[in-house]
Formats: sequence, structure tokens, C-alpha cells
Amino acid sequence: MLISVLRLSLKITHPAFILIVLLSWTGAVAQKKFDTKGEAQVRQEDNMSKEETRKKAKELAIVNAIENVLGTYVEQETTIDISQGQASFKIIGNNKVKGEWIETDKEEFKEESRLSEKKGNKEFEVWLTCKISGSVREIVKPKLAFQVQTLSCPKGNCRTTDFRNEEQMYAYFRTPSKGYLSIYAVQDDATVLRLLPYDQMTAPYEDAVPVKSDQEYIFFSKQPAHNYFPDFPSGLIDEMVLGTTKPKEFMQIYFVFSTEKFSKPLLNAGKTIENGMLPKSLSQNRFEEWIQSNRIFNPEFNYEVVNVSISGN
Repeated sequence: MLISVLRLSLKITHPAFILIVLLSWTGAVAQKKFDTKGEAQVRQEDNMSKEETRKKAKELAIVNAIENVLGTYVEQETTIDISQGQASFKIIGNNKVKGEWIETDKEEFKEESRLSEKKGNKEFEVWLTCKISGSVREIVKPKLAFQVQTLSCPKGNCRTTDFRNEEQMYAYFRTPSKGYLSIYAVQDDATVLRLLPYDQMTAPYEDAVPVKSDQEYIFFSKQPAHNYFPDFPSGLIDEMVLGTTKPKEFMQIYFVFSTEKFSKPLLNAGKTIENGMLPKSLSQNRFEEWIQSNRIFNPEFNYEVVNVSISGN
């Protein structure tokens, strides 16, 4: 998989699904950490890749781990159906965990085949078990509901996570509170690429770019209207083109946001290649450590993950 970023040509392979359960929390009071363990089993469906199955199993194992130490609550949601002029009400109860996962100590995956009989036909099913241990903290305030999305054109109505080979990708962001934003691309070769701040940004944008409340942002577009930093030339904005030589590949885009300033991780310098330049990067392990450290010591540190697919020609 290739991503061309202005002068940059990025080699992206199948992504490593670094799980973060999206149960972000904000608050000024430090919360006690709890050590816990969890386990979950997931059947690999016909429309799921092995990586997607691993990701789902890990998500459910983390939910189980949080439930084991903090429990759940039921959130009631009322819906109204209108049919032939008549209104009917439905109340739906959704179980939600009362904590957020902040650190992984150990995770194990086990795959097994099970014989199943469907409509008189016997076939084998693939089941994946995830066991995980780590730390959680209790949620005492609602999550800061910022919005993120990948786009196929520099407009808010072009939202998609499915891209074709050599199609350009943009990123949409909006937050109810002002703060600081950074964007990373996670790949399966244990390398993480930083996409925002832009490659040639220097101080005061080296760690993260400032964003205002309630404003819609579209990144990776050179249009003057999409340059939100007056002292940074629009011509230096990085544009990304996704590419692959395989039928289908995946990657993850991490939108990292905090209402308080945060420092970037230690990054390796970009490298010049034949048709461009690779951006600054770091190892997957260092990225995970950086994420976990910020989540432990900065309750305002949040992120959302968008899973992106690229289909070949």
C-alpha cells in the first residue's frame, strides 16, 4: 500500500490494529487505577479478515476486563416509530462499561477451528480468543464528543472509509472545545507515521496544531480556505494519495486530541527516497507507550481511530 503525501511516498502495509476502546474521559480530578483481566471469543465471519477478527476480540476482551472491576450501567434510549399515522414508542436498554482502558500489560491470542453444522452441511469455523490484562480508570464525566472522519474530497459530505487505488484522502475534524490535534497512520510493519502537523511545520506547531471550538476543519487540502495557520504557506500543506498493489488493504488513522497542550513522541527524521520523502516516524511500541503515558497523566488526552480500506484496480 502506498500513500503519497505531497513530496512523500509512504509504504503502508496491512495495519496493526492497536486497540483503544473509545471510552475517552475528561476531568480535572485524578482517578485511581485498577488492575484487571478480561477474555473474549469471536467467530471469524465470511466478511471479516483475520485482522478485523483480532481487533473485535481485543475490543470485547477489554470490555470484559472493565466490567470485571467496574461493572456496567444500562442507558435507556427511547425511539418513536410512525406508521400509518400511528406512533409507537420503544425503550431500548444498552449496557455500557463504566471505565476506560488506559494501559495494556499483556495480551494473548489463540485461534482454533470448530466443526459446525449449518442446514445439514458440516463446515469448520474459525474462532479467536483474546486474553488481556492491564489498567483501567473509572469514568466520572462524559466523553468529549469531537467528530472525525476521512474524506474522498475536500468537502464535509465526502465522508468515507473506503478508497480506491490512487485516490486522494482528506481528514475532517470538529470539536466542541478548543485544543490541540495530531494525526498518525498506523501500519503493520511496526512503524507509525505522523501525518499532522504537516511535515514542514516548525514551532509553534511541532507537537500538535491548535484547533478552535465548533469550527469544521479539513486537512490535507491545499485550498487556501483549508489553511488554518496564517504563518504557514498553503503550498507546503501535505496531500495524501492512497495506493495499493493488492486487491484490498487496510490502515488506521489516529486522531489525537487534547484540550491541554501535549508533547509529541520522539520521532525519527524523514528519509529521502526515489520519488519523494518519507515523513517522520516512530516504532509501534514507542507509539503505544506514548499513548498510554499521556492517557495516564493527562485526563484531557483523547483520541478516535478511523479504519480505512484501499481497494486495488
